[in-house]
Amino acid sequence: MLRRTGIHLHNICYWSDGFAPWIGRSDDKVVVKYDPRDLHQVFVRLGEGYVAAPTRNLLRPAITLWSSGRRCALCGREADGKSTKS
Repeated sequence: MLRRTGIHLHNICYWSDGFAPWIGRSDDKVVVKYDPRDLHQVFVRLGEGYVAAPTRNLLRPAITLWSSGRRCALCGREADGKSTKS
């Protein structure tokens, strides 16, 4: 769903000024396409075309879907009180 803060996917926030006319027009889900090898940018289908949206934090280093999921899994274990160090 397109929120006023942008798109949230895999614990990463994305924003494009192209979202502005579409915010609040519908509560429907939107189609988001991305390259799993590079989550620095996603493509959001709005109307008849796609809008490119980079991460909101432009200083964020490049990240893959695999490393994003791994990082979330490690964070989840730490949140549960389990150590991730051997």
